[in-house]
Amino acid sequence: MRSALRSIKLGLQSLPSRVAAAMGGRGKGAPVQFVVEDADWAIRWVGEGIRDGLPEEARGKVATTLAPQRLINRVAHFGSQYMWVDWAPHLSRTNQPVVSFFHGKPEDGPAVERTLNRF
Repeated sequence: MRSALRSIKLGLQSLPSRVAAAMGGRGKGAPVQFVVEDADWAIRWVGEGIRDGLPEEARGKVATTLAPQRLINRVAHFGSQYMWVDWAPHLSRTNQPVVSFFHGKPEDGPAVERTLNRF
């Protein structure tokens, strides 16, 4: 039940951008968006490291975001397969997804196995 409610919530959050994309919206921001979680840990650090470590001529081409639901016509790089599994069904199809897979194996438990199967 909780999972279904979360999916509905994510779908509703994504609806305005999906409608905008369907009406020809082009999106805003850097062409590559590294999707991070709202937590000060590895996924955020990796995204910020990639963004900040680019050579001068590539600066501004990558940004980090906490809001994948707002992306239209972007490369959406998800810093975690767990975030991707949650958001994938709800995002604009105009985006090109990329997903980093840091850890997880079926033997880690039933919840991880379910996520891996959905991935």
